[in-house]
Amino acid sequence: MEMFLVGTMYGGRIEKLDKWIARNIWKLGWIGEEDNKNYQKMKEIWDDVEVGDYLIAKNMDLKKGYSGIKVKAIAKVIGKEDDGHTINVKWIKVFQKGKYPSYQISAPKTMRKIDEKIGSKIVSNALENN
Repeated sequence: MEMFLVGTMYGGRIEKLDKWIARNIWKLGWIGEEDNKNYQKMKEIWDDVEVGDYLIAKNMDLKKGYSGIKVKAIAKVIGKEDDGHTINVKWIKVFQKGKYPSYQISAPKTMRKIDEKIGSKIVSNALENN
């Protein structure tokens, strides 16, 4: 079981999380732009995601002297589409806006695999607060 931090916005401006929750998916951007080098880098990580893994939907949390993430939701992977973008998930915890837990983890990219110890802490904390 692996854990991945994943973004929820397209272009840093268009929030997609609510739509994804309604459809039980998470989606890698750059749709129609598969030649984009950023997509190709993130697609390598997307390829590593397997059934049973966890996706931790996050936002960057930037404050003076602090860089980390705010966790918006957590999902368990239940499948993947063949489109190179869509991961089928079961959302197991969705935090209310303004009540996102913060962690001091660097996550400037759309997708990032994280250390199992850190990921397990985030997931178990979320489930305890369910």
